[in-house]
Amino acid sequence: MSDPTCEDDLCELPKKLFTSNGSASPTTNNDSCTSSGNHGFSQPPPYEHVNQRNLSATAKDNIPLALLNDPILSQITLQDGNGNNVPVSDIVNKIIGFYFGATWCRPCQKFAPILCSFLDSHKSDFAVIFVSLDRSEAVFEDYVCTKPWLNIPYTQESLRQSLRSKLSVSTIPNLVIYNPAATKQKVVTTWGKSAVLKNPDHCIEEWRRGNHGISWLQLFKGNASSLPLWIAITLFVVYFFK
Repeated sequence: MSDPTCEDDLCELPKKLFTSNGSASPTTNNDSCTSSGNHGFSQPPPYEHVNQRNLSATAKDNIPLALLNDPILSQITLQDGNGNNVPVSDIVNKIIGFYFGATWCRPCQKFAPILCSFLDSHKSDFAVIFVSLDRSEAVFEDYVCTKPWLNIPYTQESLRQSLRSKLSVSTIPNLVIYNPAATKQKVVTTWGKSAVLKNPDHCIEEWRRGNHGISWLQLFKGNASSLPLWIAITLFVVYFFK
């Protein structure tokens, strides 16, 4: 289920992604907010096919085979805001937030400073990987150089498209929480944005336990006046008539 945020605070995404040359790239058919048990990812590749250049030389021998076979982290390339490559091994012990956003999205403009502040307060336990939905590489580069998070390179068009499709991202801003240390469900929740906004002091420990990081009751208390009517009614029924 997608993050139950007020619809006024979200931007609908187009059916196509913008590529590094400014053209539109077709997405897969899976653009809905529904998710499957493994969130659409196929079985991880054999460890010898892992993109080992993302791992520092000293880290390769210390990382468990299960992590090398991670269905997401084994397939991504990371950079910082200055375009420097960052080993995936640098963040494998942290909770990871895949942040889907774009500079043209006003709700993203509102949420980004909050996420930056949250990251600064929890940088020993939390990492953000930005997945851009911007319309050009130039805009992307101007944006990420001012932000403290890591990012998927804009030129990695197929990877950005795959992450959006497999994590069922259809609106932005969207913060999908991922726990590399989890033995079963590594994709913890798609409610990351709401958790950061409503429960910033305790959401990381909840994510480590495999929870959403925010309860329906917290959502109801915070958004009762602005939630769509059907969500408000559902929350009321769940908590007061169960």
